Parts: sequence; C-alpha cells; structure tokens
Amino acid sequence: MNASGTGAAAPTPVTENGITYLHGAPLTPAGQRDPSWILGQVGDSRGNLTFFADPLTEQNLIEKAIISETGRALLDPKYKDPAGQQQALWQGTVDFLKANPDIHLGDTLTEAQKASITQPILWYTNDNGVLTPELLLPPSQVDALTKQMGGMVLGQDIAISGDAVTNTGNLIASDKVLISAGGFLDNQRAVYDGWDAHLQDGGSIKAADIGILTLGDLDVAGGSMAASGTITLQSLMGDVNILSRRLASSGRKARPWLNGCRRSLA
Repeated sequence: MNASGTGAAAPTPVTENGITYLHGAPLTPAGQRDPSWILGQVGDSRGNLTFFADPLTEQNLIEKAIISETGRALLDPKYKDPAGQQQALWQGTVDFLKANPDIHLGDTLTEAQKASITQPILWYTNDNGVLTPELLLPPSQVDALTKQMGGMVLGQDIAISGDAVTNTGNLIASDKVLISAGGFLDNQRAVYDGWDAHLQDGGSIKAADIGILTLGDLDVAGGSMAASGTITLQSLMGDVNILSRRLASSGRKARPWLNGCRRSLA
C-alpha cells in the first residue's frame, strides 16, 4: 500500500514550520523537535518537503508497530516515553547520515547499507514525493529488541493451586501439569495500542498429561493446551467454557510498519 492510501479518503495535508504532513493535525509543543531537525544536523538545506505524518501522529504509529511486534510500547526500557523514543530514533538517523555523507534522507537504502546500521533509526524513504518512515534495527540486535515478553514455568511436574488462577504465559512440563482452583482462566494475551487490539503469545499449556479441577468456572479463552497423553478438565459447581478470543477495535485505521527487522507505513 502506498502513502496515498489507495481505497481510502484522500488525506488533507497540513503545513507547519515549512514542512507539509500528509497525515495528522500537528500541534507540536514548543521546543519539541520535528523532522527538519534531522536535516539541520547534517547540513541538508532542502525545503518544501512532505512527510507522511506529523511528529505526534508518528509517535503513535511507532508505538503501535512496536506493540504489535513485542507486546510493549517502548522498544527499549532506556526510552522513558514515546517522545523520548522518537528523539532517540531521530538521533540514530543523524548519526547514520553523518557516518555516510553520500546518503541523503529519502534515499532507498541497499541491503548492505541497512546491514551497516549500528543502532535503531527511523529512516524516511521517498514514496511518490512523500517521506515515509521505516523503523530499521541493527541486524545484531533484532532478536533482543523484538523478543516477546511473557512468563514461563518449566519443569517435570507443575502443580498450581489457588482461589483464582489465570495463565497468560506458558506452562511446560515433561510429565504433568495439575491445577486446582476456585476458578481458572487460560487466556491468550492481547495488548491494546489505543487504536486496535493485538494478540500475543501466551495462554499455553504443554505436558504429557494435563489435569485442571475447579470449584467454579473453568475458562479457556483463546489459550491452547497440548498433551501427548490425556487432558482432563472438570468443574464441580461451574461450567467448562472453551471460548474463542474476541478483539475489539475502535475502528480507526493505521498502517502497521514493521516487517522483520524493519517496518514501513507505506
């Protein structure tokens, strides 16, 4: 999909501080940088440029993409908030341009140039006259930065008891998983980025034999159970419910822009 949003209503460009933004209603707080800062840092005097989204909208798009990939809003804990994360990515872009003076913002990078990146950057590629952002990660850091976060319990036998037990992580036993509870919920994780909900890994139980006994309801809501032997689910006074995972969406549309170690809004 290109930045013009084929099949959707044409966006209304907005101009602020000499930069045109294809999407968003820029209300940049005083003192906050915009993409022209990147150009100024490397002596690029080009004007009349069009960027895909204003800085605040771009922060939300960055957050959405990272949540979809990792289940968390910030790529690294060292980034204190979305604005700080964006500024750090822009600084990475500046450092990359200074190290490669023959490359200019908007150029289409070769695979070799992408492989030379040493820190996360927000790169802008010229897409039909619109500078469209793409999150690029150093190949050596992709696994660490995009690792899914979720609890895991490993053992030969796992026995859990409690009034209300919820599993949104992973229980893996070579022999038995036994759970006794007032109520039990096996729930696949979902995260909400302000626009849409995204399913994440979790709610998984794997063992030779699985036994779950509850006094009240026993709910499997989008989670998964796999056993090489038997699976026994029993509720003494409630119901056993095997449910699909239902996700709600606000109906607002945004384009995900991460693909492997890089994601583009286009």
